[in-house]
Amino acid sequence: MSLLLSFKKDYFNYLASIILPAIITAFTIPIFKRMLGAEHYGQYSLLNNAALITATISSGWITQSISRHYQISENKMLFKKQSIQLSLIFQLIVLLPILIIVFCIQHDALLAILFCVLTLTCAMQFSMMVIAQANFLSGKTIYSESIRSIGFLALGFLLLRWINIDFVYALFIASILAFGMSVLYLKIQTTNTSDLTTEAKTTPKQIIQLAQQFFKYGAPLSLWFVVVYVYAYIDKIAMLKYFGANIQGNYQAMFDLLSKGFTLIISPVLISLFPIITLAYKEGKQADIKNLIRKIILYEILGYALVSIGYFWFGANILLQILSVPNETIFIQLGFIIITGTFIWQIAMVVNKIFELQMKSLKMLYAAIITLLLQLLYYFFIRNTNSPLMISLGYLFASVSYLCVLLFFILISPNTSTHKL
Repeated sequence: MSLLLSFKKDYFNYLASIILPAIITAFTIPIFKRMLGAEHYGQYSLLNNAALITATISSGWITQSISRHYQISENKMLFKKQSIQLSLIFQLIVLLPILIIVFCIQHDALLAILFCVLTLTCAMQFSMMVIAQANFLSGKTIYSESIRSIGFLALGFLLLRWINIDFVYALFIASILAFGMSVLYLKIQTTNTSDLTTEAKTTPKQIIQLAQQFFKYGAPLSLWFVVVYVYAYIDKIAMLKYFGANIQGNYQAMFDLLSKGFTLIISPVLISLFPIITLAYKEGKQADIKNLIRKIILYEILGYALVSIGYFWFGANILLQILSVPNETIFIQLGFIIITGTFIWQIAMVVNKIFELQMKSLKMLYAAIITLLLQLLYYFFIRNTNSPLMISLGYLFASVSYLCVLLFFILISPNTSTHKL
């Protein structure tokens, strides 16, 4: 089977696993925004995103290493068991500093505890998910993500409606339980599909050796996640500072629905792509990998064109009505900036796979740092702006900058003839 056919098969399987959660997310955001109001929704979303970012940063070096090394491991059952143990041990180690930092910022002990538990369950779900993906269990992710998204919507709604507790506590508890159910399901499914005839004994020495192996490849990726999430977060903080909680809340709701919605739909590209090209790279099929990446980028450009036409034709009015955002030109323009920045970022993530494949995670980190510096410079020059558009353009500017830096690194690479796009 050709790489393209293999990619299409896995892509549509993973897409099926995304559709239902994406639909539920499309309902969840306006429901909770209406229940909480723009200001409170923006407050919750900032805290929730901070927890997700923390989980991604703390687990990123492990999940990326699992994805890269699983296919070439000799004893996959042992590798999986050790990876899960390593992930759990590390998350427990970092909980205390996270707890202290959140408490010092928020001055709320219960919120700090819930933040830590949410970070832990998110991180473990990320690790279990990448193991399922590495096993090509695309069908199982359908049920896992459905359990998580339906659970969060149902539990969040019930807690907000009938339990008299703070709205942030309620939604954090709902999210913890939803991620926990997803982790349990994935643990059962990946165990059932393992080769149970293979001995899978593990020792502390093996865990330490695996941690060293993962850290060498994944540490730059963890720092990469930190930098990337900083410049994906700055526009929201700046919007709150310059234009207040109401505009920030509306902008956040639009960003959550558009960027996260499209990312959910496009993300199967990255999920299905990496295991396929890892095997192909091991077999020396560099030319096939290059052609596959080119075709995927062309498909994403075509998708962006179609989405843009649909957005201005009818989508913008529907979006603003669903989210109860004022139907004004400024918000329509903000929506288009979010769409453009998201698509460019997803194209950059496809290009990223070239560096991940060659284990050049340091170059990815350098590209991210350069992008952050350029973005900070941009915000410095527009610090006296009175337009929300200029703030949102910082997100688009970061996406374009990162893609350009990656392409520049490819052009100056000594392996240009093989890996040039």
